[in-house]
Amino acid sequence: MPQIVKQVCRELCAGRKRDFIFARYERDDYGEWNVQMPKSAPCGCSGECRIREHSMRERRTGPGHPLVVIECTVHGRYFTLYPPGYVPYGRGRLVVEDEDDEQTVFTAAKEASAGAERWSETGDEGRWWSTQWRQIRRCGELLALECEVAKGERVSMHLGISLHEHVEARSRYGHSSFRERGRAVMQVVGAAIGAGVGLLWRLLKAGYESGCLGRSFYADAQQRLIAVMLF
Repeated sequence: MPQIVKQVCRELCAGRKRDFIFARYERDDYGEWNVQMPKSAPCGCSGECRIREHSMRERRTGPGHPLVVIECTVHGRYFTLYPPGYVPYGRGRLVVEDEDDEQTVFTAAKEASAGAERWSETGDEGRWWSTQWRQIRRCGELLALECEVAKGERVSMHLGISLHEHVEARSRYGHSSFRERGRAVMQVVGAAIGAGVGLLWRLLKAGYESGCLGRSFYADAQQRLIAVMLF
């Protein structure tokens, strides 16, 4: 379960992706986007943080609005605040409340598993096979479908699915067909959904274990920084 960070600054994990923070965005009466900023940040060293808003990042993909970048003036580190479910460099959310509401990072794999012909060599609707392959590969890396067995075992544990299910999907992902790879990804996603609540947290832990994501934190309504997983 997510835990409130007692010591606001944590040690960075060598060789891992950068830490990132989730925060809730809301529009004000003038249509401007506001966000509840945390009082601390995962700066990677001991001591108190001082947080200020540094800038706004325009987004060409993902959330349809600029994102706030915060700065810790004590430690000289910067963090982008992502809406819940979005991750660095992600075009869509990991999880959405309404399945038909928007695309997720697994959309390319879902369409491939169904044999959808929306992706083509001629770029129909602006979508290319090369893009689909790349997005499916990203999903495979996130879910540890193409890595050493020990890492796959740890990822399956974080996802809350059986090792047998994960091994079967790993075998299917080894096929050269993009449809089979898409089916392998969706087999794991379907099993993770069936495991119950907390899907987002489990995917974040799996992404950290696979090496695709850094540690993730959440800024709650009281401006506390909550760690998805403490190490």
